[in-house]
Parts: sequence; C-alpha cells; structure tokens
Amino acid sequence: MIANSVSSIGQAAFTDCDALTDVTIPDSITSLGRMAFYCCDSLERVTLGSGLTSIAGYAFEACVDLKSVTFPKALGSIGERAFRGCHALTGVGIPDGVTSIGDYAFQYCDKLTRVRVPGSVTSIGNGAFQNCSGDLILYSDRGAFAEKYANDHHITFAPDVAVTVGVNDMTLKWKSKAVLEPTVTTPEGMGYTVAFSSSDPGVVSIDENGEMTGLKKGTATVTVTVTDDVNRTVTDSCKITVRYTVLQWIIVYLLCGWIWYKAS
Repeated sequence: MIANSVSSIGQAAFTDCDALTDVTIPDSITSLGRMAFYCCDSLERVTLGSGLTSIAGYAFEACVDLKSVTFPKALGSIGERAFRGCHALTGVGIPDGVTSIGDYAFQYCDKLTRVRVPGSVTSIGNGAFQNCSGDLILYSDRGAFAEKYANDHHITFAPDVAVTVGVNDMTLKWKSKAVLEPTVTTPEGMGYTVAFSSSDPGVVSIDENGEMTGLKKGTATVTVTVTDDVNRTVTDSCKITVRYTVLQWIIVYLLCGWIWYKAS
C-alpha cells in the first residue's frame, strides 16, 4: 500500500514486481514516472488517484494480466506505450478532459474490444490501437476527433451515449418471489453486468439474477449497480414493500390470538 504522504512515484520504481496484483495510487500522487510499473506480470487492477493529471510513457507496459484500470477525472494525457502489451485488458473508459493519447499507447492489447474516447481528445498517436482485437469499437461523440481517427484506421466507431439504469418500487406478498428487471441503456454493442443488493436481506432477499423473495413484513431498499465494458458504473434504487395477503393476515391474527390465549 502506498502512503498518502507520497507525492510522486519515480521512474521504474516498481518495474518487474512480479508479485504485485493490485495497486491503488493515492490522491496525493501528482507524478508517475516512466516505466513505473513496467512488466509487473501479475498486476490485475489499477486505481489511479485524483491528483494524477498524466500517465507517463511505458508506465504499465507489458503488464500482461492487467484487467481493470480506473482513471482519475483530472487526467489530461496518456503517454506513449503506457499500456502496450496489456493482453488482458478488454475495455477502457478514458475520462472527459483527456486531450492526447500517445504513440502505441494500447498497441498489442489483443483482447481490447471496447474503448470510450471522450470528445476532448484531439490527438491520438501512431499505432495507438495497433494490433488490438479485430472486434475493437471506439465510442465517442459524433464529429469528435476519435470518429475521424477510427474511420482513417479502419476501426469500428459507435456514438457514445450515457449509461443509465432505472428500477421501480414494488410490492411483494409475504413468502412470494418476483424478478426485478431494471431498464438499462448503453451505447450500441456495449456489454454490461448487473449486481443487486438489499438493505435488509431479512425482509427482502435478492440473488444475482434479480429474483427477490419476501421474507418478512416490512420494507427494504434494493440497489441495482450496472457496470459497462469500459468500467463506467451507474446505480439506481427502489423500495420493495412486503405485505400480507388477506388470508395471511387472518392466519397471523388467529395464530397470535391462539398464542395469547395459551399464554394467558
């Protein structure tokens, strides 16, 4: 773990750290040196802190197991060969505000199929997406630099749209089941995953497929989290109320009355 008091990571600081699997760069880091994490073979997840405004050249080159990168909103540029040869990367969401992507930045990322390039990007270097997956799609605003780049380099382009999710409040009968079906909007061809959670699993339980069970009279909030292929996440919540049917009310009333009668 990198301490919050650290303000910079020097050149080649963690090169060839083969046992490193997960890195979180604290918000205090403003400078990341060239080759900082070069050839960290086992590195799978990187979260970059809000203080970082640029990714230096070769910073994560040849991190062959790198699957997930979370970029800071303040990021302005991605250096040359920064993620070259990251074979496990499948989706990259470059944040708004980035203006340049360096030469060969994502070259040989051969599983990379989805990249969101913001309209702020005005420069994409030579071979930036060379030898990536043949199914690569660049998402950006219509008329943005990325659209022209995609057309010039025979890469599929698709207009970017906001990712949204919506769910509605529901009422469940006690001991009954129902499937929560969120309404999800993503750009064309963009995949996504959905996760569900309940604020009170004792009242309403929900599984990974969205099937809910009303376990006890009461109310719980169910939260739906959608994560798309370029690691954008949106959430929405709904109120699930569990009620007794008339027959169940009669059974509860009689049962409680019987218990009271026996106790007295």
